[in-house]
Amino acid sequence: MSEEIVSQLNSLFVKDEINDVEYASLIDNLIQYNDPRTKEYQIFIKSNFLKLIKPYDIDEFISNSDYITSATKGASLLLDNQENESSKFSTIPLKREILVSDEIPVIKKKQITIDDSVPNPPQPKRIQTKNETGFQTAAERLYQDEIRKGNNPQKPKKKFQPPYKKDNIQENKEKQTKINKQKKGDETEDWIEDVNGVPLDDPRLINNDPSLLTKIVHEILDKSPKVTWDEIAGLKNAKKIVQEAVIWPMLRPDIFTGLRAPPKGLLLFGPPGTGKTMIGKAIASQSNATFFNISASALTSKWIGEGEKLVRALFAVASCYERSVIFIDEIDSLLSARSESEHESSRRLKTEFLVRLDGAGTDDERILVVGATNRPQEIDEAARRRLVKRLYIPLPDIEARMTLVKTLLNKVKNEVSEEEINIIGEKTDGYSGSDMKELVKDAAYGPIRELNSLQMNIIDVDTSQVRPVQLKDFIDSLRTIRPSVSQDDLVEYIDWNNKYGSVSS
Repeated sequence: MSEEIVSQLNSLFVKDEINDVEYASLIDNLIQYNDPRTKEYQIFIKSNFLKLIKPYDIDEFISNSDYITSATKGASLLLDNQENESSKFSTIPLKREILVSDEIPVIKKKQITIDDSVPNPPQPKRIQTKNETGFQTAAERLYQDEIRKGNNPQKPKKKFQPPYKKDNIQENKEKQTKINKQKKGDETEDWIEDVNGVPLDDPRLINNDPSLLTKIVHEILDKSPKVTWDEIAGLKNAKKIVQEAVIWPMLRPDIFTGLRAPPKGLLLFGPPGTGKTMIGKAIASQSNATFFNISASALTSKWIGEGEKLVRALFAVASCYERSVIFIDEIDSLLSARSESEHESSRRLKTEFLVRLDGAGTDDERILVVGATNRPQEIDEAARRRLVKRLYIPLPDIEARMTLVKTLLNKVKNEVSEEEINIIGEKTDGYSGSDMKELVKDAAYGPIRELNSLQMNIIDVDTSQVRPVQLKDFIDSLRTIRPSVSQDDLVEYIDWNNKYGSVSS
């Protein structure tokens, strides 16, 4: 081994320039061997290059007093060029005769005897470099400088692993084991969990990307939303159809089989703010199903092909539950009519969704896809075919508007009678459910605005000084809160319902 290093040093010294990192590495290995042939190179190091290149263990084999008494021509030459900060230096002026000078004292070093016959002798620690060309990173250079100064540089820190608070140490260890399995790429069902901490142990998850499954579970899944039919004002006809076609078959799958099997898809269309999203949540709540609230942005990605994988992961996770409801708000943005000008990735995403939708709702997988839109005419015809039940959710009638006003006024002190509520219902023809909510909220601000007009400091006002909400507050609010749906839009909804809807108006 020492002969190999000596040979490398010989080839290094005949060059015009010496690389300091390569040189320091060779010398660092050479001084570990008890070989008389290395003496001349040790002398050469000490007399010429000690101040320019100082291996981190040079102090162990040479003393300062020896160095002071061993000044040579090479050392003088080095001192003259001491201000040169270059990492390379010339060896041409140095004469090889100084290597055999008797003026150089014997190097004092604790020699380590290593048998060359050992296949893998222990190697000393060395500064690692990126390559053998002498290139050093900033971290390597800093580490080397700290060693030369005699400091003890810190080793690179390990990657931070956040703690997981558990009731006992055993649960902490189990959590860490799951994380380690995830990093090693173990089976997906070993570590994917739903929001309640119950593992989704299903072989259908194995072929899906774990990160996408995690996104579906933690960002989209909504376990059993608590919404009742009483919270939805009006829409008696829509509620009845949903009850018969969707909820009963999901609760009694043993009865609704074959021709009585529930539909795979349900489309709710109509003006915005009429309760379409509330109906979707009520379906999941009344059927004790797991609710997946999807938007177009949740299934799109900047990476090509990841959108299709998200769709596949969505239906894979939904199939793990006994009953699942996938609600897609603004479904027209996801399943709009395909055209030649659209991007290829968008077309593939639609195709994947339609394929999965066609296979949903089997006897083993009770999956219902509910879509809501206020632009039904823009939905792709293939998606329209798969969404078998298409229900028109109209604007609330006068009874529904009066019910909304009563329900909302129960949350605030008021002096509005039944006759006055009837007046409000008559004056709000054409208002949607969300419009009615904004109207009641604005009317509730009437007493507060009155205090401000009386120049009373709202900070110092007692709650007993705020008068109840009255009819005049609604009259004032009707001047500013106007309907959000035009009559032209209503005509389009009615025409589309007469053409494609499950129930004609």
